[in-house]
Amino acid sequence: MTNDYGNLELHKVLLSAMKDIDRICRENGLRYYLHAGTLLGAINHKGFIPWDDDVDISLTRADYDTLLEILQEQYSDVYFVHNFKTDPAYKNNRTVLRVLGTKVIHYHDDPENNHPEIAVDIVPLDAAPDKVWQRKIQQKLIWIFDAAVQIKQGDIIPQSIPTKILSLLSYMERVRLGEIIDTLTMQYNHRKTEYMGLLSYTGKNPYTGKSGYENDLILRSSYENPVMVPFEDTVFMTIGEPIKDLEHRYGPHWHEPYPEEKRITKHDVKSYEISPEVRARIGI
Repeated sequence: MTNDYGNLELHKVLLSAMKDIDRICRENGLRYYLHAGTLLGAINHKGFIPWDDDVDISLTRADYDTLLEILQEQYSDVYFVHNFKTDPAYKNNRTVLRVLGTKVIHYHDDPENNHPEIAVDIVPLDAAPDKVWQRKIQQKLIWIFDAAVQIKQGDIIPQSIPTKILSLLSYMERVRLGEIIDTLTMQYNHRKTEYMGLLSYTGKNPYTGKSGYENDLILRSSYENPVMVPFEDTVFMTIGEPIKDLEHRYGPHWHEPYPEEKRITKHDVKSYEISPEVRARIGI
């Protein structure tokens, strides 16, 4: 592993966490998938995107729940499973696996961030309905309750009439709002629909202009036929036909060299700290 962006030790911590996830999943018959930018790095760089500062891994909802349960019960001395159930201040319906004994320092630190550790994003995959009108309704309902969370956390200031109406929902407990969003994203999991994806992402993809919901949809068959791809000094699991996913997610130029002026960490990272205990555990 080499790195000209000052991320070498950060990547070693992340790689160690990835190997732990891989081992746990193999031992328990779970499938996981390198996701989004991490998959892009695997295909374009056979490892980390050199300037990247986190990892994205996805699992189907049942495997996601099992993995989190194992991590909480057996690895709580190494990792903190960070989501709205373990921290009511957490802002979305995905999970971040934080490496205890580490710290990421940002250029613009949030004084309310009580969990600044190096992290792996772990996201659940749910079934999207086959009919377009059903997807539109599901997406809109998810957006409504996610907006209520953002209002509750102060990320959206209610000024327009619609946001002022939505602010009424923000009086609900954060955990309850998260449970409602989970219920909405899981409502079609009893069906074998054509597409699956991370349904709770309400942003817009900057590469394609599509909503995060639509941009993340992938054929179910891709998840049923995973492949192994080289990554640094090992191999990891990902979806079948990863090239099609990258074209869908990042557009037709996904494989072209990224402009040099944009090769910066995406999460405002200034530096990071790794405790002697973590260094000894992972061998750095």
